Amino acid sequence: QWIDAALYESAFRVMEFTTTMYGRQGIVRERGGLQHAGWPGGAFETQDGKWIVFTAPAQHLFERLCAMIGQPDLPRDPRFAGAAERPKNIDAILELMTQWFSGRRFDKAVAELKASDIPHSPIMSMADIFVDPHYRARQMLIDVQAEGLGSLPQPGVVPKLSLTPGRVTHAGAALGRHTDEILSGVLGLTADEIVSLRAERVV
Repeated sequence: QWIDAALYESAFRVMEFTTTMYGRQGIVRERGGLQHAGWPGGAFETQDGKWIVFTAPAQHLFERLCAMIGQPDLPRDPRFAGAAERPKNIDAILELMTQWFSGRRFDKAVAELKASDIPHSPIMSMADIFVDPHYRARQMLIDVQAEGLGSLPQPGVVPKLSLTPGRVTHAGAALGRHTDEILSGVLGLTADEIVSLRAERVV
């Protein structure tokens, strides 16, 4: 079998309902910024300047979220009682979440989200990724030998196939390695012409 996948398709698939919304209703969903406009969720900055994204679209998740932030009665507030009411009053919820995140360091916020079983993820910098155990365990950070440069860190292979997992064998040829091959094989230049070009510092 062939695995046929384009990079943009993975991002398009994540858009989910926005495709149906436009196809059936002609509604173009615009960019929503850091926070979600339809339910509690989005990206929030912690006390120590790091970022976490979370989402709580379902009722049971909203109830867990409210308990986590010390507002267990909030789901009974008429403004937030159901999925129809929450979007109309989302700013009040997002303000509570902004205060909650800003009052906690990253590690504590992650621990509480995990303990409450709220879907979340850190928003990582490349420095964070390099020390993250999951990236290493999944072999998404690999060291590849590069001619004249030594070992270079590279992204691993995606997707990972069980029977044909794939591998990265080199980081690419050194600059100029295939110049003669291109000049002679593709452009049809003779050896003397190539020597002349080098003497004139054209190549």
